[in-house]
Amino acid sequence: MFKQGDKVFYAGAYDRPGSDSEYQAVDERIVGHAPKQLSIAESAAMPLTSLTAWESLFEQMNININDVDNNRKQSILIINGSGGVGSIATQLAHLAGLKVIATAGKAEAKAWELSHWVDYVVDYHEDLVKQVNDLGFKKG
Repeated sequence: MFKQGDKVFYAGAYDRPGSDSEYQAVDERIVGHAPKQLSIAESAAMPLTSLTAWESLFEQMNININDVDNNRKQSILIINGSGGVGSIATQLAHLAGLKVIATAGKAEAKAWELSHWVDYVVDYHEDLVKQVNDLGFKKG
């Protein structure tokens, strides 16, 4: 599966401390090939943020990623949609079929979110409930 020199990534284990070592002994079951198009820094950021987003949506919130038709009837508000976990969560939620609303405070963050599958952006400096309601979403 792996050979010497492969670029890999992993999130580690919650019961072991992390490290900043060039070499580590790691259980191969928690390791994957890092995407070639990502830099080393980007690869290092992906596992934990991706797992956190995945577990939040599909394990904690019990959203069924395979039920896109039903999910299209649902929406989700993701706080800080341009942050580490938020930027992954918005894209996963979109893939699952949800209507994605995210918060941003700066124009650059709003533009970034809209270019990464966020359907609507609300300003976290303002009343979130009012903004979401004004978009036509009601608590249901």
